[in-house]
Amino acid sequence: MLASYTFNSTYKPSSQDWNHFPSLRLLEGGQFAPDQYSPVLVWEYQQIRLKYFQWGMLSPWTKKGQEAKGLKFAPVEQLFRHPQYHLPLRRSRCLIPADGYYVEVDKKSGQEKYKLSMPDGEGFCFAGIFDTWKRSDGTNLYSFAVITQPNSKEMYKNLRKPLILPKNVESAWLNPYTDMNKIQKILHLPTGKKMNVQRVHELKLPNSSSLDHVAA
Repeated sequence: MLASYTFNSTYKPSSQDWNHFPSLRLLEGGQFAPDQYSPVLVWEYQQIRLKYFQWGMLSPWTKKGQEAKGLKFAPVEQLFRHPQYHLPLRRSRCLIPADGYYVEVDKKSGQEKYKLSMPDGEGFCFAGIFDTWKRSDGTNLYSFAVITQPNSKEMYKNLRKPLILPKNVESAWLNPYTDMNKIQKILHLPTGKKMNVQRVHELKLPNSSSLDHVAA
């Protein structure tokens, strides 16, 4: 599953539909993980706006004390079946800008980490939904979930992948007035690009006894 994602490049929308597109330059160099406040693009007051929502969607009926159980991911095949997704899918869709993401794969030899990115290094957006939860002090917490889909590759067949939208449908995805039949079609569109997969080798420090030997 998606462990974290990065944003290190300037995002360029595909068409003139994006009026007053917010600058994403302040996001460059960022790495974002579940439960953190992460940048999302939403439709607000007839324009695209940049917000920071918590990654882990809480529904209005989430009980106090269960904030840590927010949904990080929303399976695409359940969006039209599960009541928890109905209202966010209709009125609270968002985009999560990224230029790469990390996954962790369990293997017999241990856990391996990979980074996936576009071959040209271009930025993209995950499809997401968000909801509002009222804190005990009366303020609102805005939180989101990344939409995921099954992985067709044999190597990752048990590893779901985030849904990356083609750029030409991003504005339709954000627009709350888009017909739900069109939304359903958007959810099953291919991204059109094959992603680069790069093994990430973690730098392992020597244990304390080895350090003591070096110091001596």
